[in-house]
Amino acid sequence: MMKGYVDRVFGAGFSFRALRDRDRHPFLTGKRLLSFTSSGTSRPWLEEQGAWLSLKTIFDDYLRHAFSLEAAEHVHFDSIVDGLKPRFVEEHLFTVEQAARRLCAGLARRSASRH
Repeated sequence: MMKGYVDRVFGAGFSFRALRDRDRHPFLTGKRLLSFTSSGTSRPWLEEQGAWLSLKTIFDDYLRHAFSLEAAEHVHFDSIVDGLKPRFVEEHLFTVEQAARRLCAGLARRSASRH
């Protein structure tokens, strides 16, 4: 289901044959990929079940290759359940902010080195 959604949204106007053949995506080529995932259970449990590898495959490998993206970072939040304490949520939001800042700083450095 997730792959279908991604294909329809990111691949709009880009044929499935082009995705299969890994043609370079006209709008996304070279853009940096920053993935965020969450789960209701712990990462060690996901790893034991093989689900962690699945998350990384769909959110990192598939997206990167299918749409000609450059890998940046994958941030995962585990044990996301009802009733989280506000401090826990704030810590995760801070992690998102820091990841975005690192990505933007890297893009700024790359842009500056080209000029």
